[in-house]
Amino acid sequence: MAQPGTMKLVVLWEDEIRTAAKAIAHAHNLAHSGTAAEGEVGEALRDALNACNAALHGADDESAALVLSAKPAVQPRSETDKAGEEQ
Repeated sequence: MAQPGTMKLVVLWEDEIRTAAKAIAHAHNLAHSGTAAEGEVGEALRDALNACNAALHGADDESAALVLSAKPAVQPRSETDKAGEEQ
């Protein structure tokens, strides 16, 4: 017999993952270029960390199922859509 339960999902968006990966690559390349201006590597690392934090928010919860999506799986309904149904 089926039993009610709960499930936690964390959706990782493809564009945010790619942005984070590009930020990490940029920081890595800058750090190894030997031509970075003072503070430039630190700024790039900070930007990469912020991008990773945004892209992976919630992924540290081991009880949650992770889902990777290229676009929102659920589109929020606009107020106009809701109003049209009431007529």
